[in-house]
Amino acid sequence: MIRWAHVKTIFHKEFLDTVRDKKTLLMNLGLPIVVWPVLAVFLTEFAASQMARQQERVSRIALVGDNVEPLAAAVAKQTQINLVHLAKGLTWDFSEPVEHSVPGKRGQRRAEEAPKSPGHRQVETLIQDDMIDLVIVCETEHAGPYTNKRLRILADYTIPHSAAAAGRAEELLERLAQDALAVRLEALGLAQAQLEPWGVTSEDVAPMQKTVATVAGRVLPLLLIVLIVLGGFYPAIIMTAGEKEHGTLPTLLCAPINHLELMFGKYLAILVQALTGVFTNLISIMAVVQLGLGDLPIAASPMIFLGAFIALIPVAMLYTALFMTVAIFANSFREAQNLLSPFTFVAIIPAYAALLPGIKLNALTALAPGLNITLLIKQMMVQDLTPMLAIMTLVSNLFWTVVVLTFAARLFASEQVLLAGRKGIADVLTVNRNALPHPDQRIALIYFCCILVSTVYLSGVLASIDLALYMLVAQLGVYFCGGFAIVRYFKMSAKRVFRLRAPRPLAMIGAVLIGCSLFLPNLWIAQLTPMPAAFEKALTEALRLTDTTYPIWALLLLVAFLPALCEEFAFRGLILSGLRADMKPVTAILLTAFGFALAHFSSFRMLPLFITGLILTYAAWRTGSIWVGFTIHLLNNGIAVLLVRHGEVIQETFGLSEDFQPPLPWILAATGVCVLGIFLISISGAEPEEIDCTKPLAYTT
Repeated sequence: MIRWAHVKTIFHKEFLDTVRDKKTLLMNLGLPIVVWPVLAVFLTEFAASQMARQQERVSRIALVGDNVEPLAAAVAKQTQINLVHLAKGLTWDFSEPVEHSVPGKRGQRRAEEAPKSPGHRQVETLIQDDMIDLVIVCETEHAGPYTNKRLRILADYTIPHSAAAAGRAEELLERLAQDALAVRLEALGLAQAQLEPWGVTSEDVAPMQKTVATVAGRVLPLLLIVLIVLGGFYPAIIMTAGEKEHGTLPTLLCAPINHLELMFGKYLAILVQALTGVFTNLISIMAVVQLGLGDLPIAASPMIFLGAFIALIPVAMLYTALFMTVAIFANSFREAQNLLSPFTFVAIIPAYAALLPGIKLNALTALAPGLNITLLIKQMMVQDLTPMLAIMTLVSNLFWTVVVLTFAARLFASEQVLLAGRKGIADVLTVNRNALPHPDQRIALIYFCCILVSTVYLSGVLASIDLALYMLVAQLGVYFCGGFAIVRYFKMSAKRVFRLRAPRPLAMIGAVLIGCSLFLPNLWIAQLTPMPAAFEKALTEALRLTDTTYPIWALLLLVAFLPALCEEFAFRGLILSGLRADMKPVTAILLTAFGFALAHFSSFRMLPLFITGLILTYAAWRTGSIWVGFTIHLLNNGIAVLLVRHGEVIQETFGLSEDFQPPLPWILAATGVCVLGIFLISISGAEPEEIDCTKPLAYTT
């Protein structure tokens, strides 16, 4: 039970320590008030001066080719363009290079950068040496009685003054081309309007406020997330690892408070400090915008900033909880910095999604922490936000916050963690091979990270070369042999770690029922996050599901049997056993299922994969046998292969739609069969296979 009076006392103590630190107050409150106005004035002045200098700069243009005299005369009349006469003897061969291809990633043929002609290399050298800004190549071609000019502008668009010169040259040449066209039409007795039956113009109907809000909606969420990360980073370290390092945390443990009161007191203090820093920065930015400092060409209502701050509170709650949870593992300030640094990237990178065109807040993105709040603020600014999505975003962030705080509560309840006695992940590298009789969380996490990294690199290197080679190396080499190597090295019991005992017949009946029916509910669930046709086609081609060079038995072996066997040994074997050593069954099952879905690297299939992983993990835990989950996995994969390979026949036979969507009665019936299978597994009579952390296991295989 939480006594909120004690929480208030802890919060008051932590907050008072912060207020007493004048340097912290100056950095969090005073610095933003000074920095933003100064930045607004000086940056806008600097940008304006740079643009003015760019406009005042005279562009240097060289002309090469046939009959350049008329063009040279026109260029000589321009005030911001100087004609440069190049030295004789330079090479001006602009013949088209021959394109060629080389093998690229995933077995495709990619076009290598075409070799440059001598003329292109010459122009590049002249621009790099700052002798000219661009070259105009004049070529003459004859079309009947007329002589036409073909002009090519060669510039280096990575250099600002060369790109500006190209803009001026394009404007000049367009004007000269229109004049030449008018002369030719006049000679033929035609009006220019006769050649333009359609006049096309485009106009922006969006009001100025929406345009400004759109621009601000791309930048402001990223800025706010960065401010939240910076605001919660150091307070989380100071109140956890810092106190452990200075020895003040044990003093708090002597007080008549429980671990939840201690955790919530510190958490609220960190959250308030982070929000205070963000609020101060927002007030300063709003003042700069409203007062027009620095002649910023934008205007925004204060309600936009207020709404952005309110929307930011849930994600601030999540990130500060995450930082506090990670920092409590550290035993010193320096160690906490090293632990939290990767998590700052995890927190900031989703905010960049606001810069991507086309991505919007929907039922899927509303569930993604970090990403959802950036899209929420972005759409709120352009007044394109539905209340339901806003509520989903709020509930999602609160849910993830509760998950993180639940884990943090377990850590604060452990004196081994609070008193710097808990082993870290890196300690696995130095542990005696005879001192680890069973896998733990560290082993499971390291093994899972190896699976993720190897899957990414092997899919890029081997998948395009040969499917069989990739499956053998990735599945057998990493998933299967990697797990067995860890078990053999630490002399663990392979039979208990991988749950190799024979299953009960009733459990196998349930596994067959689930394996034969699970694909139908998954097809319906996949409609919630439909995969683009291009992605689905690429996945089908990568797995060679429509490649007739692979017989059906080979595909069933490589795509159905091998992944079912190896992934079950990895996730329902070593990873589940490692998590169960230190976690409750529900937590271990949820994390194993989430890792199983994540390892498939498909955001579109994340939900059905997670549900499948839940069923597989529960079956392995409940029966104590990996073969139950293997049976479900094998049947599910095999049916998926048959659906893709013989899709047309199945559609005609059962009257399915082109997207394989079965009727609702079929889905309900299949769901009922799945529930029946899960029920049979739960009553199969086998006791869950447990690993007792207090008893060493004998080495048996």
